[in-house]
Amino acid sequence: MFHLTKLTLALVVFNRRSFVDGKKLINDIPKQMLHLNRFIFNIITEGVTLFEEFIPSSEVLCRALVERGYDFDCYTDYNPLSRGLCHIYSLPFTVDCMHIHSHRFPGGLFRTVRYLNVQDFVYPFEHEFFL
Repeated sequence: MFHLTKLTLALVVFNRRSFVDGKKLINDIPKQMLHLNRFIFNIITEGVTLFEEFIPSSEVLCRALVERGYDFDCYTDYNPLSRGLCHIYSLPFTVDCMHIHSHRFPGGLFRTVRYLNVQDFVYPFEHEFFL
């Protein structure tokens, strides 16, 4: 595994105490694989118990990725059940499966997606999302 040159990681993580953020990604994965040239990721951390005022901004969550020159997008969400969500994914998005667990998904053009799972148990997806 130390000699991998390309890694694609798609993960949905439930019920953690914190988000899987850019710092954790950089420190736990690419630093351990010295030959890694391309790191593609699509990670959702869902069900993080916290209060809305303590949700870190996307800039804070992804600072390490920006510093390392990764092209990505990230958003956070919070619902009235005190549950936080963070979705972070590399760009251009080349994975064929996309999971969207929040109506706050910023959108974009995802040409490679063939399987789409859309869910938000608290807020509805608006008509504009599907356009």
